[in-house]
Amino acid sequence: MPNATTDQVEIPVGRTVSLHEVVAAVRGDDPDYLGMQSPAHTVLTGLEVLTDVLADLAEHGVATPPEVRHLLDIIATLQAQPSGIALMLASLRIDEMSPASVVTAIRDYAAATATANAGAGGMVGHDAAIHLLVRAVDELGARADAVVAGLRKQWDPAAALVAKAAAAGMRRHTTAEEALANDTIVPHWRAIDAPVAVLDDLERLVHKVLLITGYGFAPGEAPRSGRGDWLDACADGPAALPVPSERPAHSPARTRTDYPRIAGSLKRRADEITAARTNEAAIAGRNLRG
Repeated sequence: MPNATTDQVEIPVGRTVSLHEVVAAVRGDDPDYLGMQSPAHTVLTGLEVLTDVLADLAEHGVATPPEVRHLLDIIATLQAQPSGIALMLASLRIDEMSPASVVTAIRDYAAATATANAGAGGMVGHDAAIHLLVRAVDELGARADAVVAGLRKQWDPAAALVAKAAAAGMRRHTTAEEALANDTIVPHWRAIDAPVAVLDDLERLVHKVLLITGYGFAPGEAPRSGRGDWLDACADGPAALPVPSERPAHSPARTRTDYPRIAGSLKRRADEITAARTNEAAIAGRNLRG
């Protein structure tokens, strides 16, 4: 049996190990609300956010750490087990029993086992799954530096291209007219969208890893996104790939308040962009009809 003290992975400074806070961070939910939900809900939502970030990493060429995969395999096996109450009912000849007799058998079973059952459908099973899930998140967090470093092959070339554009004189507020009139800037202007898209995608993924592994965020901190943000970030050279363990530590009390707002920043930005485009289309339509 694993030793709770010697076998526990090291928890980096600035992280919270609360599964409720991890799920709240990624989903933009209230951790207090999640804390009041059933163990089954906690397991399902926790698995959802963890498997989502692992799938996202896999799409970017970063494999799931074996320690994390092993724990997820245990949870999957646990969830596949029939509940104790289901096994008990299956052993009864219900078609030959009166309703009262079936209810009595259920009550006798519950009294004898103290908990409903030890399978995935009962409290013991859910508690075990929650423990394993927290351990899996901790294992991923302990390896966050290596996981994020796996994105470097995509990050560094993109950051270098944006840095070249910045070195050529391209800035956040450079207009198309200014770029096209400058022979030094124009080739960078025409080529910058591709590396910016790569950095946007990787920054989003890094923030997701930071959220799910419980690293704190400063108030108002949000992923960098768009040409302007990356030209600013690369003004003095290629922007460095974030290293989780080198981030300043932020207290759990502060990050607990900020998590939902920060986690929801990507969605809000997307909603704002969609609303702006819809508004522009409406104005264009009115102009055409005008």
